Amino acid sequence: MTDSDRDADRVAALRELLDRANRAYYVDADPIMSDLDFDARLKELEALETA
Repeated sequence: MTDSDRDADRVAALRELLDRANRAYYVDADPIMSDLDFDARLKELEALETA
């Protein structure tokens, strides 16, 4: 597996996780992570997408 493949897998995993976190927070009113964790993962996703 290349670095590019690993990055693509990580991007997909982060997108899925952040989608679930958004739904849990806004729809279910039952957060699955702290705002700090969400922000850190979002920042990681943004960095991977712009790399």
